[in-house]
This record gives sequence, structure tokens and C-alpha cells, in this order.
Amino acid sequence: MDCSPSLLSRALEILFPRCCVLCGRGLLEEADRAYPLCGECEEDLPRIRGERCPICGKPLVSERGLCMRCRDRSFAFDSAYPLWEYAGRIKDLLISYKIRGVRPLARFLASRVYDRLREGYPGTVLVPVPFRKGKIRKTGWDQVEDLARSLERRGVPVMRCLERAEGASQKTLDYSARMSNLTGKIRVRKGAKAPARVVLLDDVLTTGATLSECARVLKAAGTRRVDALVLAAD
Repeated sequence: MDCSPSLLSRALEILFPRCCVLCGRGLLEEADRAYPLCGECEEDLPRIRGERCPICGKPLVSERGLCMRCRDRSFAFDSAYPLWEYAGRIKDLLISYKIRGVRPLARFLASRVYDRLREGYPGTVLVPVPFRKGKIRKTGWDQVEDLARSLERRGVPVMRCLERAEGASQKTLDYSARMSNLTGKIRVRKGAKAPARVVLLDDVLTTGATLSECARVLKAAGTRRVDALVLAAD
């Protein structure tokens, strides 16, 4: 294994960043922070304000009632709540977490999820969207699972009752292609019992296909209500 100083320093920078991932400011004065995001950038993260679509949770711009997307589609989940819009600084933050692999950010992101769970879904079982095994083999980790583990340490009840068979990534597919790509790929684990009410956890809501298929499978197994909580909506 090549442990040259350059590789080692890059690895340490990912695991224990010394600078804020958004503004690049050094964090020596905030050395007690558990994640690489300075207090100023954390405070300035844009929140979704105003009315939201009651189904997917995206902000309503000129629409009244449902957003244009939810008027044309039906989803198996009962509601979805994104903490942020997937744009600007939030997009940069999540790219640092998901793509660059700055895993300590899970502590910050999980803290925001935890606050929303306590406010909107107290006592409800959290079910993380299952990961693709091929992704784990390629990257060694899954961003949603890291969030789930962090939330478990805070006392949130987590049930990993779903599993996902191998298949193509959803990233480049449209809604109909995503749905067909998922058909038969998500299922309840053998021997697992679906809770009566769950909150699905995922990172980014794009078309809603993955969340909808997870909700459909859970409801077929006996779950009565499925809400979804995501970091951001694209």
C-alpha cells in the first residue's frame, strides 16, 4: 500500500478537514466543532420558506395546493419533507458529503434530521432507503447509512427492514425509467416485520421514484403510513 505523504495528507484532509467545506476558512478557532463547517456558514444555510407542496415538500413558487410535478404523478408515500432545496450552498455541502466523501458532515446533517424528527414525527420508526451493494464495494460506505448510524446514537429507533438487489444507478434516468429500473429490486428483508408507521430517510429527492417504490413495498407488507424525510429536493 502506497503511504506517501501526499496520499496520507489527502486522506487525513477528507477524514479530519481543517477548513470549512463551504468557505475554506480555517477551523483552528472552532477546534471543538465535530464537523468541517464553520459557525457562520452553518448559520447562513438557506432554509425553505413559504408554502410547500403537501406531498413532496418542495417550495411552491406560483402554484396553489400541489406543485406541478405532483399534479401529474402519484406516489406511494404519504408525504415527503426536504430540509433544504438542492441548490447553491446546500448543493455544495451535499457534494462535499456524498461525492468528496467528507463523512464527518454526517454529524451535522444528522443533527438537522434529528430536530425535524422530534418536531414532526416523534417516536416514529426510521427506515433508511437501502443502498446498492455494488456502491458499497466501490466506495466503501453509504451516505444514508452514515446518517442512520448517527441518528441511532441519538436514540432514534432505526429499522433496516428493506434491502435492494443489484441494478443500474438511478442518477441518469427519468421518472418512468427509474420506476422500471426499481421494479422487483427493493423488498422487505426476510423475517423482518414492517412497522405500522415509518419515516423513510434518503439524501436527495429528485423524481421521487425510489421513495415511492420503498413506500409501495412497505405498504404491501402491512405498513399503514409512510412519510419521507430527505436532506434536499432537487
